[in-house]
Amino acid sequence: MRRLRKDGRRLRTGRLAIVCLIIASISGLTESFKQGGWTKAIPSYPLVVLSTTSLGEHRTDIRREVITRVNDGSVTGRSAALLCDTLVKDLRDDDKRWNADVASRLLRQLWPDSKEALELETVAGDVQSRIKASRILRGLSETPSELLLTACVADLQDDHDLVDWYVGRWNANAAAVYLSNWWDFSQEYVHEAMYSDDAQQSFLAAAIAGFGGTKSHAAKAVSVLAPHLMDNNISGDSRVAAPALFNIGPEVIPFLRVELSRTDDQGRAILLHIIERLEYPERTYSQCLNPLPRITVMTHDPLSLTFRKALRRY
Repeated sequence: MRRLRKDGRRLRTGRLAIVCLIIASISGLTESFKQGGWTKAIPSYPLVVLSTTSLGEHRTDIRREVITRVNDGSVTGRSAALLCDTLVKDLRDDDKRWNADVASRLLRQLWPDSKEALELETVAGDVQSRIKASRILRGLSETPSELLLTACVADLQDDHDLVDWYVGRWNANAAAVYLSNWWDFSQEYVHEAMYSDDAQQSFLAAAIAGFGGTKSHAAKAVSVLAPHLMDNNISGDSRVAAPALFNIGPEVIPFLRVELSRTDDQGRAILLHIIERLEYPERTYSQCLNPLPRITVMTHDPLSLTFRKALRRY
């Protein structure tokens, strides 16, 4: 993590860029400069070094040439790693139009050279860049790292007032699905998030834990999820909470019985149906003495929903 405290490589990039430019200009490439294709005359590494300075920012000739070389696959190794360190900063919230979208595409193309820079950005970046970096990592990583799992847990938070809607759209749900898919790796992080002061983060973490069949934190999961079975103005929360509680298994029954006296009519009906289904697993949805209220139009049996489908309307 030394790079987070002191990134010494960037201290002299300005001087190094000038040196690289001088070397390129005196290396028998004068004709290319005269024809206006001066950026094409510079070798990839010096060109990438220039792109880390103000001379090579978004929409400059230098950056355009760098993008061309990324597209044709000629930016690799040390050049790719250095470029990725610059591109992740373009993911941050600033006044430059479309630079974050361009950077996202290039970072995907430069994978796996971009992995380290993206993971560090989930720690060192602003809210927007952390969201974008973790989104890229979720789509490309073969297995989740500690930094990615931590970033996904952070993505469960309600950030609608921190970033533009198009940045945070479906971000929490996508992170929740990822953590659920990697439950064997993520459960320690998810269990901790259940105790968060952020209501959305706590709810989604409890839902992930429920679908994961948590036993050690069943009581906490029930205390978070049970209130969401009641009639309220939160769209789709009962459709998530009900199957999450059901998937914990019979061990959850004592905790559900405690909640019967704390809920409203809708919540009580759902709890009784879940308890009956757990006590008599041979009974189908339509055979239960305690009917389940209509909490979704997607299926007659909401308890059979997968986590991804349950989240669609939340």
